[in-house]
Amino acid sequence: MEQPVSNEIAVLDEAPQTPHGPAGKVVSLAAGLSHLIACVLLLAVMFLVVANVVGRRFLDQPVPGAQELVEVGIAALVWLGMGHAQLRGDHIIVDLLFHRAKPRVTALVDALAYALCTLVGVVLVRQFVAYSGVMDRGGYETAVWHVPVSAVALVCAAGAVVWTAALALETAGAALTVLGKETTHA
Repeated sequence: MEQPVSNEIAVLDEAPQTPHGPAGKVVSLAAGLSHLIACVLLLAVMFLVVANVVGRRFLDQPVPGAQELVEVGIAALVWLGMGHAQLRGDHIIVDLLFHRAKPRVTALVDALAYALCTLVGVVLVRQFVAYSGVMDRGGYETAVWHVPVSAVALVCAAGAVVWTAALALETAGAALTVLGKETTHA
């Protein structure tokens, strides 16, 4: 005999709704593009690691600079993927205290949390750009492949911009729910 599926689980599996309109479409497009780039980077990092392991183990010839390329690749792909994950609701959230609260109370907590995270995102973007400038002026690059560290920091900054914009959309959606003007906030 089949057990009925709880409605609570079904609600948690649904992707949250973000505000629509031109801003939502632009952020969704940017998040999708950065996600695609992150996927290509992940694929490249995976092939690089496999080639390095096979080369080192069987041919006694590891890929030169594999570790540094994996490090910068992972840094870039994590930041490039964050905006898409945010819009899809793929982030980790613990809502034990507000699980049974009214939607407006949950939306208020979400609005405050998203607003705080948006501010953190703005600071991170600023720091990535400042760090990129310092690395560029110092001429810092990776040891083997000579990848400019400033370029990696700018790619991370671009991903952080998309993530911050996604957070701003989430903040707006939650704020509209608190004000009773939107009921699609998850």
